[in-house]
Amino acid sequence: MLSSIHHVRAVMRAYGDVQRVGYRFVVQDLARKMGVKGYVRNLSDGSVEIVAEASKEVVEKFVDAVKFREPPIDVVRLDLVYAEATGEYEHFSLVSGDLTEEIIEGFGTGLKYVNLSREETKQGFSRVEGSITAMHADLKTMHTDLKGSVEEMRKDLKGSIVEMHTDLKDSITTMGTDLKGSVTAMREDLKGSIEETGKDLKGSIQDMHKDLGNGIKAMHTDLKGGIDSMHGDMNERFEEMAKRYDAISSELIRTREELTRAVDNMSRLVDEFIRRRKKR
Repeated sequence: MLSSIHHVRAVMRAYGDVQRVGYRFVVQDLARKMGVKGYVRNLSDGSVEIVAEASKEVVEKFVDAVKFREPPIDVVRLDLVYAEATGEYEHFSLVSGDLTEEIIEGFGTGLKYVNLSREETKQGFSRVEGSITAMHADLKTMHTDLKGSVEEMRKDLKGSIVEMHTDLKDSITTMGTDLKGSVTAMREDLKGSIEETGKDLKGSIQDMHKDLGNGIKAMHTDLKGGIDSMHGDMNERFEEMAKRYDAISSELIRTREELTRAVDNMSRLVDEFIRRRKKR
């Protein structure tokens, strides 16, 4: 390479699939975008000549860019010579040949791009077909795996349900046995409590009945004694009054008799009350 100068010239010659593939147009677009001046033209031997002037840094980048290898363009070799720039170019030009040659190259370029498009389409369809085939195989495998998983899950679920049913049955049986034992024990305890309560209540009722009978008997005795005493006192008083008041003797005697009858009736009522209580 030359030493660093303000501008340099690079003279290149590209070999490979570079004619009738649109290579000159690609080179011209690159040059205009990078600010390179010069020209590009087809040579009779099938190669392409490129002359480029710009700063050394830009020219080096341009040289790397024109080594284009994308179908249908394929630069297999690039001869390069550096020289001092002359500054004779105002822009980058595409030098055309005669009209017939350019028409032929245009048709050739178009045909190559059509063929390339067809090939890419064919490859694309092949890739799609391969993807569909692979997808179908994956789906088939997935279906088989899913079928096996579902069957296995069904068996596991069936086994789990059977085990759960057995465990539930055993739990219910155990719970029934425990509940029956608890109910039996509670029944025995309740029966014992009721019997004990009945005995206590019967004893209490008997004691209460005995106490009530004794109380009534004592009350009858006291009441009878009181009545008898009151009867004697009344007789004595009436006799004494009869002696003192002869004028009203007959009246007092009648009154005494009525009172005697009343006291006797009262005594009979008491006796009747006591007999009824004893019958109960």
